[in-house]
Amino acid sequence: MLALAPGLAVAHSNLGNALKALGRRVEAEASYRRALAIQPDFLDAWYNLGNTLRDAGRIEEAIDAFRQALVRNPRHPAVLNNLAVCELAVDALDAAIEHLDTALELAPEFADAHNNLGNALRRKDDDVGAEASYRKAIAVDPRHADAHWNLGCLLNARGVSQEVATLFRRVVELDPRHAAAWYNLGSVETDLGRREAGLAAYRQAIACDHERLPQHGNYLYALQSDPRQTAQTILDAHRAWADVFEPVWTSHRRPFDDVDRDPERPLTVGLVSADLGRHPVGFFLAGVLPHLDRERLRIVAWSSRGKPDEYTERLRAACDVWHDVADLDHAQLAERIRADRVDVLLDLSGHTDGNRLPVFAMRAAPVQATWAGYVGTTGLSTMDWLIADRWHVPPGSEALYTERIMRLPNDYICYQAPDYAPPVAPPPEEQEGRITFGSFNNLIKINPEVAALWTRVLDAVPGSRLLIKYAGGDNPDRQAWLRRLFEDAGLAPERLILEGKAPHAELLAAYARVDVALDTFPYAGGLTTLEALWMGVPVITRGDGDRFCARHSVSHLTNAGFPELIAPNADAFVELATALARDRERRTELRNTLRERMAASPLCDGAAFARDLEAAWREMWRNWCEARP
Repeated sequence: MLALAPGLAVAHSNLGNALKALGRRVEAEASYRRALAIQPDFLDAWYNLGNTLRDAGRIEEAIDAFRQALVRNPRHPAVLNNLAVCELAVDALDAAIEHLDTALELAPEFADAHNNLGNALRRKDDDVGAEASYRKAIAVDPRHADAHWNLGCLLNARGVSQEVATLFRRVVELDPRHAAAWYNLGSVETDLGRREAGLAAYRQAIACDHERLPQHGNYLYALQSDPRQTAQTILDAHRAWADVFEPVWTSHRRPFDDVDRDPERPLTVGLVSADLGRHPVGFFLAGVLPHLDRERLRIVAWSSRGKPDEYTERLRAACDVWHDVADLDHAQLAERIRADRVDVLLDLSGHTDGNRLPVFAMRAAPVQATWAGYVGTTGLSTMDWLIADRWHVPPGSEALYTERIMRLPNDYICYQAPDYAPPVAPPPEEQEGRITFGSFNNLIKINPEVAALWTRVLDAVPGSRLLIKYAGGDNPDRQAWLRRLFEDAGLAPERLILEGKAPHAELLAAYARVDVALDTFPYAGGLTTLEALWMGVPVITRGDGDRFCARHSVSHLTNAGFPELIAPNADAFVELATALARDRERRTELRNTLRERMAASPLCDGAAFARDLEAAWREMWRNWCEARP
């Protein structure tokens, strides 16, 4: 056609459409521009050029093209909508909303425009308006995957619910390759207690996009609390993750030929984490960092935490050097760490949100170790050490970790209670006239086996009740799951008290209402157990766990001086809990002495723990020096 009529603008435009459909964007742009050179008022050519430029990421140029199209027809809904999408990309929110409102006046059933208006309103913090727009888009077009996705994300930010799960499930029905929707569905299903469905969704997310770190991390973390898994299957899953991810980063590795291999010289120790703040990691570090020997150590922190808090500032003051690195990608961070000549690099996140495991896969420092931020192996061959203790990793279980085990002589962490922790309250039974058992653990740790065991305890103590308090405990859908779980186990509904999130000081104060804390399994309480003990509440745990996270309380109770609260099996757990519930004198003694005895134990001795940690770092460093030619 063009050979016969080279001056026919519509032919050039149609050629552009064909080239664009083939992914030949540069040639398509040239064809649209030739059409416009021939016919400058050709609206379709301006519109198609704008779409091509937008797809190429040339947003400002796309905006100019759409505006040229509007000059030709200011009441063109598709042009108004696509112009608004570009305006959203450059944060011109008011202009985008104006153009979308106009598009919807002209075409009230325009689902894309309703969806995009929802995006604009959400960016303006108008969640009510955004929700209405997303729901309108879905009503107009029930197969609009983006509107289902956006509404699901909006509602999920308010709290997990069955409707959120339904929305994400609908997204993956419409778009089975939507990895992010599978990932979010996995999180929601897991939070609603449907562990098997959650793990299946995570697996689908990984199958759709196996290079995304978060979905792997959440999957691996969820495995830890699944009683159907074994320590071996958990190790296998972490190794499978490493098999995928390590090769991606091998080209970034560099030798450390210029490093001074003196085994006794002062060391630079690096901390890498997104949790250097009000977080268990921050709590554990707060009582240790100030006691480190600064003549022998230089402490450098690499924080990916987006929002600092008072604990962040406290940790910052305890470090020699502090870097906020949330804006650096993994390769950039690895280069910065190498430039700072870090000798021992500590991962304080593992497979949790915001982790920087690719930095460790790149081998950013001669010695690399994981500690305190996760619950076992990372799976990385480049992670040299896991810092633990003999309770978390009993002798003989080393094969369940890809890292070498560095055992500290006491607990693997040190606890320092916050200044705002309230005084220990009197035993609640004195006021209530009955025993209250409690658990303030993450709800993901509660499973049918836990519910059944706890119900056995309550059945053996007539009139007792169970208080469960954690973020989401006041969510209607999560409450329905918990109530159903315990009803299936045989617990009468009126004996179950469910409460949600509270400020930390209020959470600690709530232990005044608990006589005896019951631990979860196979994922035991970590910080939760420490806080219960500090508030004078004894914790009954099981000592027969087969994985790192199952033995948190075993270590904490032993090091605090209360090994008699550890049950060797499920039956003994029931016997211990019920015996303590019936022994008022013993419970009162524990309530009056737990904090004092814990404070005097190795568990709370920050200075001694700092010496142990320094010795561990030094041993790891000597090992590296000796292993190098």
